[in-house]
Amino acid sequence: MSVKNFDNCNAKFVSGIRTFLSGLILLIISASFFSPLIHSEAAGLCGRFLSEALSEKIVGRGGFSVISNEGTLYKVLPFVRGAKGAGLGVGLDQMLDFLVNSNLSRIYIMDISPHVSHTTRAILEVGRIHKINFGRYPRPIEYIDYFSPQKISATLKMIGQEFSFDDLKIVQQEFTVRLKRKNETQETASGPLSINRYLQYKMSQKEYSSWISTEKNINKVLDMYESGAITLVIGDLAGEKSLNAIANHMGTEGTKLGLVYLSNAEYYVDRSLPGFHSGPYAQYRSNMANMPVTNATIFISTNQLSSKVPPKPYSILMDPYLNDHFLEWEFFLQTQADRDFEKQGHYTTTLDGKVYRLDRLDRLYLFREEGRGYGIQEPSPGIFLAGYSR
Repeated sequence: MSVKNFDNCNAKFVSGIRTFLSGLILLIISASFFSPLIHSEAAGLCGRFLSEALSEKIVGRGGFSVISNEGTLYKVLPFVRGAKGAGLGVGLDQMLDFLVNSNLSRIYIMDISPHVSHTTRAILEVGRIHKINFGRYPRPIEYIDYFSPQKISATLKMIGQEFSFDDLKIVQQEFTVRLKRKNETQETASGPLSINRYLQYKMSQKEYSSWISTEKNINKVLDMYESGAITLVIGDLAGEKSLNAIANHMGTEGTKLGLVYLSNAEYYVDRSLPGFHSGPYAQYRSNMANMPVTNATIFISTNQLSSKVPPKPYSILMDPYLNDHFLEWEFFLQTQADRDFEKQGHYTTTLDGKVYRLDRLDRLYLFREEGRGYGIQEPSPGIFLAGYSR
């Protein structure tokens, strides 16, 4: 081969290598750019993405606030210390509080509103990206600062590439909602940014720490989020897919259900909500029957049936916007063993010579009205326990 031919071959070889490397670099860049938009089953189950493998298609925002209105939920935390295994619950971040105040090893956060689920993920993404930028997770005051009016635009830009265009619009909407007084509409709301003020309140909790109260709790939550131990799901408790898919996923992992946080979601089963309609109650019962529970599994629900509720803390009472936003709830904690007792007719009352089985709400009502046990304890005002050791 002549020197000239050799040089030509060498040039073609070098050119080919350059073309290959350029293509490889472009592929890597493309994968990096588009990967946040790819919600594969594997990615969804291992965290950081809303799990399409477990989620249901739900259209509509729902006519309720994304942030919790249970300002005294922390009163429940001492009674879930022993919960272990997996936790399942609805809402924005309430399950994160249960996570850091129990022995749960993984949690599923499921909500019927896509707005709630996307906002939960956005809050966690803020903490994750902070670590990328600064080599550690944010401290409580640093975390809150991302949601201040001065920083909210920069925060949305920071997490923007992790969301699709439509999902980011949802997050932007919820990050800029303002708290309102009772005489205001959302359009005329004059209060502070709701997400910022809500997280400030959560950070200030000292009696029982929330997930954002301490650096240690933040680190635990975000470590579990990055490792895939926190799974986000859009789903209906009475839908045909999500709860059954979660039960199957737990079965694959060999995990038992230690805690279920229902809030007042059972009230909305088989009811029309603004934007969507929940599934039938029979489907909900069937779904819950498939969950891998134990006798010690704790179910937590809320009621607004009486004035005997935990008093609002001083920090809420002194803030007119928080005071109007947070409602007065009583909390009912019931073990699976106690739920089984109910099904077996263990709790009854006699009226006009007839014996009637009592469900949870019947028992709670009679406990309050008559002062009799009905298998219920009240360790503090508005906190009711059923099935706990006496």
